[in-house]
Amino acid sequence: MGVSHLELEPATPGSGCRLGQWDSWDRWVSHLELEPATPGSGCRLGQWDSWDRWVSHLELEPATPGSGCRLGQWDSWDRWVSHLELEPATPGSGCRLGQWDSWDRWVSHLELEPAGHGGLVCQQGVGIYAGWVPQTGELWTTSDVAKYLGVKPGTVSAYRHRGQMPAPVQTLGERTHLWEAATIREWHEHRRPKSDAPPERTDPHEWLVHGERDLYKSEWVRLSKVDVEPPHGSRFEHHVVTMRAAAMTAIIDESGENVGLVWRHRFAPDLWNWELPGGLVDDDEEPIETARREVREELGLVVAEIHHVVSFEPVVGMVRSPHHVFVATGARAASEPTEKNEGAGLEWIALDSIKGRIKAGEISNSGTLVALLHLLAFGIE
Repeated sequence: MGVSHLELEPATPGSGCRLGQWDSWDRWVSHLELEPATPGSGCRLGQWDSWDRWVSHLELEPATPGSGCRLGQWDSWDRWVSHLELEPATPGSGCRLGQWDSWDRWVSHLELEPAGHGGLVCQQGVGIYAGWVPQTGELWTTSDVAKYLGVKPGTVSAYRHRGQMPAPVQTLGERTHLWEAATIREWHEHRRPKSDAPPERTDPHEWLVHGERDLYKSEWVRLSKVDVEPPHGSRFEHHVVTMRAAAMTAIIDESGENVGLVWRHRFAPDLWNWELPGGLVDDDEEPIETARREVREELGLVVAEIHHVVSFEPVVGMVRSPHHVFVATGARAASEPTEKNEGAGLEWIALDSIKGRIKAGEISNSGTLVALLHLLAFGIE
């Protein structure tokens, strides 16, 4: 049983011809109609549905000597959808048949290179193709950028939403974003790894780091974007904050029952809490030296014995800030404190009250919490 058929109706002089489609019940589905052309005008191939409603048409615009010709497509509202344009060929050069969308954005092209002794070569590009370098000032769509970076369009959209790439120079409608090709190339060069050898996983669950670039840097903090590739998913840039290492010391008194804490205000979270003496590690210091120095600067004390008990990262997901915890004994006064903004001075707090103080929210500092919980779990080692 036939499913459908196409029937070409006979043409009379001066009239066009019609190619109709009928289904298996011999019902007319749609037809294509080629309208007659007059000298100097173009011709139009229109499509009508089974209700004789015009669906769309293709229109070949007339060509003038030395110019190319254009085949345009319009929808049922006579809105231009896209067009194919054949650029004029000059002697010794090839010709290009390009396709543009309704925003007059280049979608793809077929390029016929000039023939030499080896014959003709036909190439096709969609957005960009391998080895093709766009000209300065050309605009790229999300798909173009994705192909240049070697990622999926969704990854480029994620970069844009997170502010991890240059902002588009133009947005058409709600979803079409355009970037300058030169800007994307420059940005990509800065985010590429210094080594040509790509990183390799040593474990299937490892995140790969392809590169890193700074956004802000001071003596206190560095904000950067790291080009990472998760075990399952596409590469993207992740914000990372890098801070200097810190050291803090839990000083135990002679009885072994009390720990030295300082009641102080922290303006960033705007809270008061009990803390251990501590501070940032200088570039030329070892953490244990920092621990001793901070005890003397903040409290005017020196300690007889001090040892390292644990190191940790307080915000391991996106902050580099190693914290080193020490426990000290044999404290004695040596001088006046030189740091005047480090709280209200040392107070001896009973170790058996620490659980209650934590529960009451009196201890919020991560280094202090880790140190005190370590003492409660393991004792004074």
